Amino acid sequence: MKKWIFGFAIVAIISILIYRAFTEHVNGVETERTWFLQELNYDFSAVVDTVHRPNHLLFHVTHGSLDRTAEEEVGKRLKYWGQLTLLTYYGDQFELMNGSAKYKKGDSLYLNSRENITRIYRNGKLIKEFELTRALRGRPF
Repeated sequence: MKKWIFGFAIVAIISILIYRAFTEHVNGVETERTWFLQELNYDFSAVVDTVHRPNHLLFHVTHGSLDRTAEEEVGKRLKYWGQLTLLTYYGDQFELMNGSAKYKKGDSLYLNSRENITRIYRNGKLIKEFELTRALRGRPF
């Protein structure tokens, strides 16, 4: 009888440890996405040049600046993610992936990674606001 209780206790402890490790990893993955954006320190305005393929916006920066090497440098310090990417670079243009079907060429874009926010304006009116973490692409290993 004591062997059965001892065996059950060992299985229960191992199960709890596995569950805890799994939830810690899942929480770390989500926390690290927010941390990654804050470390990028992007704060700029842009104009949408092209809306092509589902969820792809091509734009150029009109006010503010962004460091093209920031994502690579911050990416080296990731613990839970193997790779995270927000923007893809094409010469003077940048690509952001997020629900472009509603957007048109000439729309204004405001992006602030510290506040985790992106705003799309058309003719000076806000048409869409979303969390920037939704636009992150990557693989968690």
